[in-house]
Amino acid sequence: MEDLFFEEQYEPDAETQDIVWRYESMVQQRSSAFLNEEEFEIIIEHYLRLNNLSKANEVADCASRTYPFSNEIKLRRAHTLLVRGDAYNAMQLLQALEYINVNDPDVLFLKARAYMQLGNRKEALRYFDKAVRESDDNAINYAYDAALELMDAQDYAAAIHYLKKSYDLEPSADELLNDMAFCYERLDDFKKSEELYMKFLRLKPFSDNTWYNLGTVYGRQKKYEEAIRAFEFAITANEENASAYFNLAMTFMYLQRYVEAIDVFKEFLTKEPETAFTFCLIGECYEELKNYEEAVIAYRNALGLKEDFAEAYYGLSMVYTALQQKEKAIESIIAALKIEPENPDYWCEYGKHLQEKGRNKEAIVAFQKTLEYNSYDTEAATQLAELKQTSASEEAMEKK
Repeated sequence: MEDLFFEEQYEPDAETQDIVWRYESMVQQRSSAFLNEEEFEIIIEHYLRLNNLSKANEVADCASRTYPFSNEIKLRRAHTLLVRGDAYNAMQLLQALEYINVNDPDVLFLKARAYMQLGNRKEALRYFDKAVRESDDNAINYAYDAALELMDAQDYAAAIHYLKKSYDLEPSADELLNDMAFCYERLDDFKKSEELYMKFLRLKPFSDNTWYNLGTVYGRQKKYEEAIRAFEFAITANEENASAYFNLAMTFMYLQRYVEAIDVFKEFLTKEPETAFTFCLIGECYEELKNYEEAVIAYRNALGLKEDFAEAYYGLSMVYTALQQKEKAIESIIAALKIEPENPDYWCEYGKHLQEKGRNKEAIVAFQKTLEYNSYDTEAATQLAELKQTSASEEAMEKK
């Protein structure tokens, strides 16, 4: 069994295409053309690589009927079941296969995956260890595949264990440093993550993705100046790295360097033009700069791309409020609420407008809605208390 995990880009070679064509012809013509065990294995693997699980399962069923006593076909069948998420039935096959081939690393590895799907982490790790231990020539692949499986399950601490094992077996496999740095980042061990990203960059200084990842690590630690430099290096290495532009612009926003943020967001839009959210961020920057005309244009551009974008209507409401265009502000916040009726920020803004217009009963409802969706909103709580006190005083005066 050559691969348990497959590369993202897959192009079948001529031999594989010929074998698959023969199988498809056999099915269409309902003939009994001969395919040997190895050919069936190739066809199953082909469909798994294409993520065509129904086809892979169909071929596995056919192969099992043709070669009911073949252990290799049973192994492929178990693999197919696991990919489909049927760990229980896969485990039944693997238990029998392990009894026959006690130390087969392929069986051990798939059994580990089955245990992972069944939620038995302890047994999964035990079988991953056994698979690595029993595979003399291919231990690095099993260790790395175990790490990938654990990363997919978000068990980053265990994944690091197998990544280290892989790196010990093959110190020239530089990409393992990136994988380990990623895991440490997910564990919030930023110091170790930085160390490993920098170690990789000393070997491959033009890796834009690594510079980008390092920038995000700096950003999570609020080391914004270092993050800016890392994102700029990423862009220098690859001018098409859209994510680096976006995160660089966001970092400028955090630092309230709004002019620079706008410039970078505009660069980002040349890479990813259909992004309403980005226009909203540009609008927010212009709003902070009190350039309300450009802010309105940016929010309108966002709505042009996504007409039901509540955040853009909210932004417009804030701008119109600043411009003292109260009716437009109310219209915009109502439009936002129609799209997101459970957003506490929108209700609070609406409540403030109602209160200003003297519509206190409606304002009370709006602030109550705010607190219903966010009980920690102190502004809404304060406004609500004041309104209730005012209403109580007014009622008392009326009775007199």
